[in-house]
Amino acid sequence: MTATEIEVPRRLLIGAVSLVLLAIFTIVGLAVSPRGADGPLVLTPERRAVLRFLRAADGWAGEMDLILGDLDAIARSTGDIYNRSQQAIRLRERAGSLAGRIDAFKAPAAMMAIHSLAREAAGAVLQYADAVNGHVGVPRTDIEQLSEQTHETVEQFRETLHAAGGLP
Repeated sequence: MTATEIEVPRRLLIGAVSLVLLAIFTIVGLAVSPRGADGPLVLTPERRAVLRFLRAADGWAGEMDLILGDLDAIARSTGDIYNRSQQAIRLRERAGSLAGRIDAFKAPAAMMAIHSLAREAAGAVLQYADAVNGHVGVPRTDIEQLSEQTHETVEQFRETLHAAGGLP
């Protein structure tokens, strides 16, 4: 029995490997590419920065809602002053941390107005957290007014963020 040697031209081999790699990269590219309503999006550095900012701002808005809900519950509740005070202190720290993260975030030029609104909303949440923290157990009528103002400020931020495409 004689072994026959089949010789594949180098060009054909390189072409076949290139075609297989091209197919693999095309499938992977289609799977991971961001898509808009009109098809794939080209992510320029500016667009990527805007999308990154909008994702971060969406997270900030959600965190503000959580902090406000907890602060409202503390401001309206009665009972164990020590536990309420401890909760208020933790929420104040969380609000301060959120405000610091928003201030430190480098917003793209196109998002400066929304970033300014985010800082304003975070400042309002921080001010409300200070008011609740400072007056746990002391009946106050201005807490409700401050709560309403803070909720309005955060809602304005959310509406602007929604209009910019950051929220569903």
